[in-house]
Amino acid sequence: MNYQISDLERITGIKAHTIRIWEKRYSLIKPHRTETNIRFYDDEQAVKLLNIVTLLDNGFKISMAASFNDIELREKIAELGKLDLVIEDSNTRYLNALIGATLLYNEVEFSKLYVKVIKEFGIYDGMTKVIYPFLNRLGLMWLTNETFPAQEHFASNLIRRKLIAAIDNLPIPVKSKNKFILFLPPNEWHDIGLLFSELLIRSKGNETIYLGQNVPIENLELVIQEYKPTHILTFFIAKHTDKVVEEVIKNNQLTSKKCMLLIGGLAQIETNKNKKIKYLRKPSDLYEYV
Repeated sequence: MNYQISDLERITGIKAHTIRIWEKRYSLIKPHRTETNIRFYDDEQAVKLLNIVTLLDNGFKISMAASFNDIELREKIAELGKLDLVIEDSNTRYLNALIGATLLYNEVEFSKLYVKVIKEFGIYDGMTKVIYPFLNRLGLMWLTNETFPAQEHFASNLIRRKLIAAIDNLPIPVKSKNKFILFLPPNEWHDIGLLFSELLIRSKGNETIYLGQNVPIENLELVIQEYKPTHILTFFIAKHTDKVVEEVIKNNQLTSKKCMLLIGGLAQIETNKNKKIKYLRKPSDLYEYV
C-alpha cells in the first residue's frame, strides 16, 4: 500500500516535519516518487518507522536507532521482547509490532506476538490492554485509508481463530445455574467482542449458546423459548437508530421476562428504569459481573 507522509504521521505518531528531518539527516527512509514526482512510502517503510518508534520509546536515541540496518533493527526489537519492561512499554512494543505484522500479512510473526501477549499479560489483560487497542488503532487506520480492508480482515480473523481455539480448550459446562445466549442482532458482523465474552463466561463455568453474527430476531425468540436462558448478551457495534435498539430489547423481554439482558457496544440506552437490563460500558463490567 502507498502512504503519504501525513499517513505515516498518523500511523506512527511522529510529526511529518520530524520524519523529513530524519530522512535528510539520517537517510532513515527514502520516499518513492510517482511519475508526476509525488512522494510516497510503502508498507516496509511504515513498518521500519514503527520499529524506530518502539526503540525510541524504550530509551534509544534517534541517532543510534537510525544507524541500524533492517536486520539489526529487527534484532533490537526482538531483544526488547526478552527484557522485563514496564507495562506501558510492553503495550507500545506489541502494538507497533502487531501493526507491522498486519501491514505485511505476516501470519507467523502475528501469531508469535499474540502468544507472547497472552503469556505476558494473561488472556483478559492481553485482550483489553493490547489486542483491543490494536484493533481500535487498525480501525482508525482503515477509516483514514491507511490500511486496506483486507489487512484489517487478516488481523481480525487471526484473532477470531485464536479466541475460538481458546474457547474450545475449555470444558463444556453442564447443569450450570447460569445459562447465557450470545448473539449479534441483524446487520452486526464484528464478533470479536462476543467471542471474548463467551471465553470469559465459560471460564467461570457458565453454560453458553453462541449464535454468532446477524441473527434474525424471530430465530432468537425460538432459541430463548427452548433454552430458557438466565442471561442474553448482545453488542451493538454498527450505527443503529434508537428504534432498532429498542426493538431488540422489546422482543427479548416479551419472550423471556425473567431473563437478564446484557448489552455492550456503542448503543447508549437508558437502563436505570429496568432492572433486567444491564449496559456493559467496558470489558471489566462483564468480567466483574460473571
